[in-house]
Amino acid sequence: MTDTPVVTIQCLVYNHEPYLRQCLDGFVMQKTNFPYEAIVHDDCSTDQSAAIIREYAEKYPDIIKPIYESENQYSKKDGRLAEIMNEHTRGKYVAFCEGDDYWTDPYKLQKQVEILEKDDNITMVYTGFNTVDFNSKPIIRPNHEYIKQHAPSGDIFGVLMERNYVMTLTMCIRREILHTDSYLQSPFKYDYTVACDAALHGKVIFLPAETGCYRKNPDSIMNTSGKEVGQHLLQVFRYYALLFVTTATGMTRSRYKRIQVIHHILKFIIQCDVPFLHTFLKKSHSTIPYFVFGYAKLTRLFRRVYNKIAP
Repeated sequence: MTDTPVVTIQCLVYNHEPYLRQCLDGFVMQKTNFPYEAIVHDDCSTDQSAAIIREYAEKYPDIIKPIYESENQYSKKDGRLAEIMNEHTRGKYVAFCEGDDYWTDPYKLQKQVEILEKDDNITMVYTGFNTVDFNSKPIIRPNHEYIKQHAPSGDIFGVLMERNYVMTLTMCIRREILHTDSYLQSPFKYDYTVACDAALHGKVIFLPAETGCYRKNPDSIMNTSGKEVGQHLLQVFRYYALLFVTTATGMTRSRYKRIQVIHHILKFIIQCDVPFLHTFLKKSHSTIPYFVFGYAKLTRLFRRVYNKIAP
């Protein structure tokens, strides 16, 4: 397969030896009417992850495109890891799956690309998923069950300011999202960053089909560095929220939509222990903040909240 890929899969690997074959099998089993590739990046693992990647790259050279690091890039926290992946990405669309998660639907990419091809205004398609433990046994997590039952489509930026409904392994986006000014200038390049930027620049479609499994891995970064990652994600939230409120990023959106977004922002901020808005928002609904304050005053109010949660 020498054609330019329609989809590039980005896969980050670090000490995922017990799970990696299951992940890579999910890539090579995809049934599509277009070429695709998987950029599999081993971040200087200390286990046999690199050897497994090498095995699959030799067996599936048209699909598995390996990158092997001699020193860990994630620990540098300088944004270079995302740059490396994006520099090697050639597809019109980009899908994501980390080395301890895996896909179960052989038509996942085909379904997502067909939707993206129908409408240039769609910037991302994401899907349902299941949650498993480190032994691949299904587990029930209330937060994940809520996400699957309430995942939105359409203009979802405001909703993402309240809760992230998009799991990394389910996303497929237009590659242009990784080159927007808003994405490139964001403080950290997490999956939440990608989801926010996609929602900021177009429509998002949710497919309820469960196409893969998110693994609750005790050795994952979220579990070993959860507090640090949480602080980073809060900075990403603040960045996109302020960007939207102050500039609307030049997008064509009605004032009413902008007020809805601000309301979602304020509801999220309440969860971040900014108590002076609590009484007000409990008594309001999505349009009341605008009618009470007006857009300009509400924007200043948001700036006040933003300053309170700034580090």
